Amino acid sequence: WVELTPDIVIYCAVLDAIARTRMEGGAACALTILREVEEFYAATGDDLCRPNVRFYTAVMFVLANCRKEGNVQEAQGILMKMEQNYEETRDPDSLPNSFTYNYAINCAANTLGTLEVKSEAFKVALKAFRSLRKSTIDTPNSYTYAFFLKACNSLLPLGDMRYNVIERTMNECIEDGMLNDEVLNWLRRGVPVQLGRELLHFPDKAYQTVRARDLPSEWTCSARRSKR
Repeated sequence: WVELTPDIVIYCAVLDAIARTRMEGGAACALTILREVEEFYAATGDDLCRPNVRFYTAVMFVLANCRKEGNVQEAQGILMKMEQNYEETRDPDSLPNSFTYNYAINCAANTLGTLEVKSEAFKVALKAFRSLRKSTIDTPNSYTYAFFLKACNSLLPLGDMRYNVIERTMNECIEDGMLNDEVLNWLRRGVPVQLGRELLHFPDKAYQTVRARDLPSEWTCSARRSKR
């Protein structure tokens, strides 16, 4: 028998399965796979096992879905590594895309702990959000805005700072035409009713049940093309 070696496609499939099943110990398993693949590629130069954006994004997907202390720092490290790899190689397959940044934001949003821990996690979410907005290869989508609003709600205490960040985010989302029902749900969870109504220009009592389809089409026109 010829010895079989998993390639990067197989590793991605395994990571995707871990993330979707939210396997217990999944984050530690994903980080082990990450180290093994990187070490194998460094030793052999085998292109079939070259870590690429799809692989790193699959690791990030696990970190977002399998909650564990320290995941957000690992996610931040992966983003920095990818950006550094691109600076050194100019290989576009090294650059994070919207999927990568979205999972990093969601990973941060799932952080538990003290106010200080959450504050540091929010910095990671904010940096990822800003980096995607500046990206030359991809743009924010509805998931980006939903995950970032989730991060605001989970990581920022009630008060003016949270409300100001959410207001600015909603304005950008509407301008990009990325408003959908998921974004609306996180908006309602994050701000007082009066502010939510003002942001949507929707003074009616039906604010709590309004759907994206009830709002101006230019606010939602790009949302249906969004992918995670």
